Amino acid sequence: MASFSCTSQSNTTLTFTLSGISADPNPRYVKFFWKKVGGTYASFQTTTIPANSTANVVTTIGNSTPLNQGASYNAYVTLRFTNVDTGVLNYTSTVATGTTNIPSPNGVTVVSVTDTSISLDWGSVTNAVDYTVRLQFNHSGIDITWTYTATSSAKVVTGLYDNTNYMVDVRTNGEDKSSTYCLPEFPSTLITILPWDWYVAKNSNTDIVITVSEWWDFMLLINEVRNRYGLGDYGFNWSFSYYQSGQSFYAWMMTQTATAIYQINSNMGGIDLATRTVASGDDMYASYFLDLKTALNICINAL
Repeated sequence: MASFSCTSQSNTTLTFTLSGISADPNPRYVKFFWKKVGGTYASFQTTTIPANSTANVVTTIGNSTPLNQGASYNAYVTLRFTNVDTGVLNYTSTVATGTTNIPSPNGVTVVSVTDTSISLDWGSVTNAVDYTVRLQFNHSGIDITWTYTATSSAKVVTGLYDNTNYMVDVRTNGEDKSSTYCLPEFPSTLITILPWDWYVAKNSNTDIVITVSEWWDFMLLINEVRNRYGLGDYGFNWSFSYYQSGQSFYAWMMTQTATAIYQINSNMGGIDLATRTVASGDDMYASYFLDLKTALNICINAL
């Protein structure tokens, strides 16, 4: 019994095969009809079956004009005696459907990360309808998979957990078929930086107390924020001889931190000039420390 089916596919071609043909003492003329699903049939004569032949008839479409990637096509064949169009009909196949393949993106690039987002980019694929972005990660001991749809070859995935390792890959979705996922990348989100507050409150009309660990942590946080903004570490004087219990608090300690923060947030309100220019022998006011805290937290909240 004769059968007609799609027997192979590539990204832009489909091959259909008519097999199981019974022998006939007369030659038969094959006409092949095909269309994109939802379209109109086109046709062309493919071959003549010699008398008494039972050989398969194989037809490939898409060689001269490539088919759409990831799209479905219908096809069928007729066999006639004497003439391919007007001869006596010998056989009409059932309609067979074939779907071309569509390639996955050629890798995915991690453009940037924050504590709650990952920006991705990949090369576009011809005939793509859209793309599926897949994130896999472990949170609190549970393996989780999230998927997102991207209508272009880039996506910023938001609402992520901070300080978390992710595996991310992308597949292409055609009209009727999707690709496999591309090779993955393994980005990690950053640790969320919380707003700064002084360990010991700095109030007017009371002695200002600064602990060694407090000032040390303050400088470390400033540099972490600077790095998030791409400025790199500020060259603080880290000599332990200046950071000991009972040691004096020097004016340059204030101006170093003020300058380091000012370089980040000069466009966000800046730092009071008095805080940035305090000199040896000047009085230290609680407002200076409030100014530092406020300016740094403006930078943190803008991340």
